[in-house]
Amino acid sequence: VASSGGDYTTISAAVAAGKTRIFVRNGTYNESASFTASAGNTHIIGESMEGTIINIGNDKAFTLSGSYSVVANLKMQATSGNGTYIFVPSGQYIVVDRVHFQTGTDKIINSTGAYNRYSQCLIEHTSNTASMRLLFASGTQQAVVNCRIKCNSNNTAGFMSVTCDDFTFTGNTFDISNGNSGAGTGMVVSGTATISGN
Repeated sequence: VASSGGDYTTISAAVAAGKTRIFVRNGTYNESASFTASAGNTHIIGESMEGTIINIGNDKAFTLSGSYSVVANLKMQATSGNGTYIFVPSGQYIVVDRVHFQTGTDKIINSTGAYNRYSQCLIEHTSNTASMRLLFASGTQQAVVNCRIKCNSNNTAGFMSVTCDDFTFTGNTFDISNGNSGAGTGMVVSGTATISGN
């Protein structure tokens, strides 16, 4: 995928063509419609974490239902209007590595598959009014490891909800700004979890 000179100009076009090995050159790609990568073992790899930018359209989502898939080395962002989560990994054994999630809306990740792992990601919420929502539901043995979570919200709602079992949350760092120590800092865990070294 490339802005020019490539086989496709958007990730959704490559996915629609049945491609499962998708390399995305640096550039900004506007995804104006929701799309789903349903093929197993789909790899979507960006050229660089900050240079490969995927704009998810208003009220749109990227759903990854194919198991044993990888998303790495890119930036996924939405600026406004998202009534749905911008990234919905519903397959199993999905690896999300070195992805910068950035949004001014409240809903970022709704991870419903089992055995999914997030590592070395930056999860950034830029609004100081909307709450930040990360949802790890269903499935089992999901993990968030060595990630940075940056929240600028002054909304009192908690930013992370964990209802899956055997959840691992280790080695992560937090950047809670906007001068409100009680804002957007809550983590609600109703399943079993290992939380350490954060």
